Amino acid sequence: MSPEFSDLIGRLLDKDPGRRIGWAALPEHPFWQAPLPLRAMPPEPRLAAYLASQRAAAAAAPAPAAAQRAQVLAQRQLASIRGMLVLAQCKGKGSQVRTQREG
Repeated sequence: MSPEFSDLIGRLLDKDPGRRIGWAALPEHPFWQAPLPLRAMPPEPRLAAYLASQRAAAAAAPAPAAAQRAQVLAQRQLASIRGMLVLAQCKGKGSQVRTQREG
């Protein structure tokens, strides 16, 4: 641990509010001014595979907005078909009534 980091943690965790570092002084602390050492990170094949599978699943699934639009369109089409069926039934009953009256 760097001395700057140790000082920052100590000042953040100080029990005395008068000595504890305040919000205004926090960005000015020397820890944030010191360059961080670069470290090579080990490969994470399981994480890479998981992220790739999540991206593939997201690409394959329809977007929520598109799925919602498709559902609304299907409901409208179903309502239109139902309306046409009702009209056809009404027209059929009307012709039956006329033929009964005429006969």
